Amino acid sequence: MSYKIAIAISIICVIPSVLFAQDLPVNNEQNNPAQGWSILDTGHIIVYYNPGANLKSIEAALRRRASYFSSDIPGEDAPMEDKIRYQLDALLRRAEEILDMRLPDLRIKIKIFRTRKELNDEYSKIFAATEDIKSFYIYKYNTIYVSEEDISDSVIAHEMGHAIIDHYFSVIPPEKVRELLASYVDLHLAD
Repeated sequence: MSYKIAIAISIICVIPSVLFAQDLPVNNEQNNPAQGWSILDTGHIIVYYNPGANLKSIEAALRRRASYFSSDIPGEDAPMEDKIRYQLDALLRRAEEILDMRLPDLRIKIKIFRTRKELNDEYSKIFAATEDIKSFYIYKYNTIYVSEEDISDSVIAHEMGHAIIDHYFSVIPPEKVRELLASYVDLHLAD
């Protein structure tokens, strides 16, 4: 009799994960995203970017509304990578604060493409659909996708909002709710 209970429990545990899994194709590049990319690790965020990326431009775009930075901001002489690390961690803390959803173990990836065209090509590879977008987040890969052309504190905070929301709830809320909450993060970023 106990083997029937074990089988029933196995079925109950497996079926929901199959039914609710995101239906995304397997992308081998997602398994080894560092191939051909430079890496910047903040401890909470792993950033993949092209070796020729304009880090100064990315750093400037991430500090458009710098009111969420604390006094321990890296100085003028600090390496650009340290400034970007600091800004991304500050954005993540601010997004968690705005949503009142703190996830101390959250670790997300950000993949920065050179152009929006490269970003849209990646979107097409993943979803087999054509879109013209500034950024997107995929829960299954735990990755924010953005281009150097479109990166900003607003864009990254919005996508971080998606990551926080998707990891905070045991059941991911409907798309409209997630979008509303992520937009709320961007709206209140500089409050």
